[in-house]
Amino acid sequence: EDNCTMLVMKENYNKKIAPFTFNYDEEKIIPVDVNISMAVMDVLSIQEVNLVYVLKFRLLMEWYDGRLKYHNLKTERSANLLTREEIDKLWIPFVVFGNTENNDATKGDDDTEVTITREGDFIMSSPNVIEEINIFTGGDNRITFQQVYSKSFKCEYQLQLYPFDTQKCTVDLEVRKLEQSSMKLSPNMIFMESE
Repeated sequence: EDNCTMLVMKENYNKKIAPFTFNYDEEKIIPVDVNISMAVMDVLSIQEVNLVYVLKFRLLMEWYDGRLKYHNLKTERSANLLTREEIDKLWIPFVVFGNTENNDATKGDDDTEVTITREGDFIMSSPNVIEEINIFTGGDNRITFQQVYSKSFKCEYQLQLYPFDTQKCTVDLEVRKLEQSSMKLSPNMIFMESE
């Protein structure tokens, strides 16, 4: 397959703007819904003195981007893995880990996996195109971001009942103020995953 680019976007695609939609009848923005899941892989350490704990986890974010088109999506999601160059052109939800020391955030790097799930129907390329291309719309086919992190999170340990205490430590995921009207986080699943 020559020229087998999967991700197709217009030249004016802006990766800094969330793929929200607009309701013209009510004249309001409908934020993009980002489903977020977390698989806890390991609790690497608990540091009561420093009021932190270190967690290794897999973060999954899923959303639709109606501004995109995809060519020749395969039925198996793993076969629709985007390249690093494609990931760098794409809008990725900027989610802040609010209870880390430096307010770390999600971003794509060499370990990031971004795939497309084939869910919608396709249209065929026009007959005057030499190669047969199945064209899928971004609004019907889900983008999945997956990244493994090891991060230190702040936690206020309640040790008054030690050694019979129970701690509640959180991972605070936040949308920065700039995107709160155009992006909404929807908690999906949290589960334990051992290596």
